[in-house]
Amino acid sequence: MLPGKRWALPDTPDGRLEDLVETAKAHKNLLRDMAKKHHKVKVLATSSNLFLDRLQLPLTR
Repeated sequence: MLPGKRWALPDTPDGRLEDLVETAKAHKNLLRDMAKKHHKVKVLATSSNLFLDRLQLPLTR
């Protein structure tokens, strides 16, 4: 939910509950994005390790 819309929520029990739900959704998306970035870093590190190991392997032709 956009910050402006969050402030527009009514100050009632239902409005506070909806605010908590929206905060939980935002937190879930944040964690998902962090996991994606972590996965990309691991893939990049693994790819670079494979590339560098390729240079150390003896050529067998």
